[in-house]
Amino acid sequence: MLLPALNDVFDIATTRIATLETHPPKAVYLALVLLALSAAALAGMSASTSEPVWHRRIIFAGAITMTVYLTLEIEHARLGFISVAGVDHFIEDARRSMK
Repeated sequence: MLLPALNDVFDIATTRIATLETHPPKAVYLALVLLALSAAALAGMSASTSEPVWHRRIIFAGAITMTVYLTLEIEHARLGFISVAGVDHFIEDARRSMK
């Protein structure tokens, strides 16, 4: 009765540790930096025209900002607004089954 519950606890703990140590490849970060730089270049080139289109610039800048923010938020899920606390119920269930 105790051994299966302990096995479940170790499996969940190992899975959690593996998930926390898994990061996106550096190529993803490089792609984000290149995307931000190209977005800035495009925004700068469109700013050089005589007729400003502010709403397009704001929407484009917001899209780039949200992409970078959400990627970093997913990377550090326990520190930001995106919470992975719902996954902790597996550990709580295994602990309750051991009693």
